[in-house]
Formats: sequence, structure tokens, C-alpha cells
Amino acid sequence: MMDRFKRLVFLPVFVSNLFSMFGVLFLGWSVADIFFWFWCEFILSGLTSFALLLAWLPIEKSRHTAIAGMAKIMPYMFGFAFLYLLFFATLFAGVAYKGEWKSWDRFPQFFADKEIGLVVTIVMYAVVLGRTLMKRDRGYEDSKKLAQPFNRKCVAVVAFYMLYLIHGWITKWFTGARALNLSPAYVRGMGVTLLVLKLLGEVGLFDRRFKRRPTAL
Repeated sequence: MMDRFKRLVFLPVFVSNLFSMFGVLFLGWSVADIFFWFWCEFILSGLTSFALLLAWLPIEKSRHTAIAGMAKIMPYMFGFAFLYLLFFATLFAGVAYKGEWKSWDRFPQFFADKEIGLVVTIVMYAVVLGRTLMKRDRGYEDSKKLAQPFNRKCVAVVAFYMLYLIHGWITKWFTGARALNLSPAYVRGMGVTLLVLKLLGEVGLFDRRFKRRPTAL
């Protein structure tokens, strides 16, 4: 019964992603918008995970001596990984925007109707973080649950990078380097690829690598 319920929970995620793919392919939906919101969620989920990491470490150091020696460098390791992947997430969002809108001068027009959505997204992440930090008995399971969206987006960024790196090698080998002036079909392909990776992440396909729990010595 519980397994069936879990599958039903994923149904809206599955349908919404499929509908977004249909919109990109056949309804002219903006690929730049998809990358923009993914970029915003990547930053917010990363900052949320970092804040919880700082709050979680003192608790876990007292429970798991195995991580006590790494406690001082873990925030720096996380910060480096976050900034490194943020560079590629920003690059992909910029390429999608440039491919669709053609000019950076049109960014105010692109951003004009996104203020309310951005504020709502920030508030949602802030509420979830605040509720977690207010729990007196918070621990590893809370941190893992809150960091899960960021982990999934990290895998999506890395997978997207690998796919387009391989595609770029093949394209350069046969037709020469591709210009930044991308065709609409290429931009749509970028959007569908990101949506597929998001869908795979949201249904938990990439979660196995994050399930191991620190063990005490």
C-alpha cells in the first residue's frame, strides 16, 4: 500500500515534466525561462544546504567522531563544489538565454514578469529551512532531506555538462565549432534535455549515491 502511495506522489511531478517537454517542443514555451528557474532553484537549494551544514555540524560532531576532524574544512569543500557547479549552471542558463533572446540588452524585458515568482520561491525555501532549524531534535535525516533537492540539481548539472561536452566534441569533429547563435531546434533540445534530467532526479534515480550515513568510530 505504501509503495503504491509513493508512486502516486511522483505522478504530478512526472506529468508536469512531460507537459513542460510537450510545451517546449510543440507550444513554443521559453527554454530560457526553464533554465532561469533551474538556476534560481540551484542557488537557493545550495544556500539552504550550506546553512543547514553549518548548523548540523556541531550536532553531528558530538555523535560521530569520524567527521570531527573534517568539520573545519567541510564548509569550504561544500562552498568550492557549489561555486564550481554554479559556474556551469550559469553558463548553461546564459547560453539558453542568448540562444533564445539573441541580445543581452533584452534581459530587463526577460526578467520583467518574474519578480513575484522569484519572491515566492525564496520564501518557500526560507520557510522550509526555518522549520528545520527550529527542530530541537534535528539531525542527519533532516539535513539529508533538505539537501536532497540540491544534490539532485548537482547531478543534473554534471550530467548536462557531460552530455553537451560529448555532443560538442562530435559536432566539432564533423562540422567544426558551433557558434553561440544557436538554432531554435538546438535551444529546444537543450530545454528537453534539462527537463529529462530534472525528471530523473525528482523521481529519485540519482539518490542512491547520497544514502550512506556517517558511522561513528
